[in-house]
Amino acid sequence: LAGRHCNTSGLAAPSGVCAAGTFSGASFSRCNQCPAGKHCNTSGLTEPSGDCRPGSYSIGSARTSACTPCPAGMFCDGYGLSEPSGRCDAGTHNPLSGAVSRNACVACGVGQFQNRSGQAECLPCLVGTYCDVTGTASPTPCAAGTFNPSFGASACMRCPAGQFQNRSGQAACVACSAGTFCGTSGMTAETA
Repeated sequence: LAGRHCNTSGLAAPSGVCAAGTFSGASFSRCNQCPAGKHCNTSGLTEPSGDCRPGSYSIGSARTSACTPCPAGMFCDGYGLSEPSGRCDAGTHNPLSGAVSRNACVACGVGQFQNRSGQAECLPCLVGTYCDVTGTASPTPCAAGTFNPSFGASACMRCPAGQFQNRSGQAACVACSAGTFCGTSGMTAETA
């Protein structure tokens, strides 16, 4: 009988009901795992309950009684998917599960970046760098003569008079040595 199984040979009638996550058609003597992209949400099914809806997917297994929501950082834009359709691009993120399109991916804000695809959150720009536009995939190092001592900055600051910085990507400036001077802000070298 459909939706049931025979777990030993020589039985006159089926001995059990197929569990949720499986199904059995009229010509099957055993329960079959729910196929990828489908769900089998009750016991005794003669065929899968239906396709996974957009925003979800199913890899197909005997434990697939329900479809899995698309993970944060990804999207599932069709019916009957066996895996997520795609990942949010670098420079974007999606903090919510169950996204149905790439439109759920949101650009990282000013002061943030994300250098990997498929992520649920953006990261604050690092010390010595800045992120001055939305959708940044990689922070920009502060130029020589500037610095940034904090995370999440949208701009670097010029070294004040009396200090300099000859390297890029720095968190602080260096005081001018004795016998030299740094008369203006943003200097990249000491003046003798």
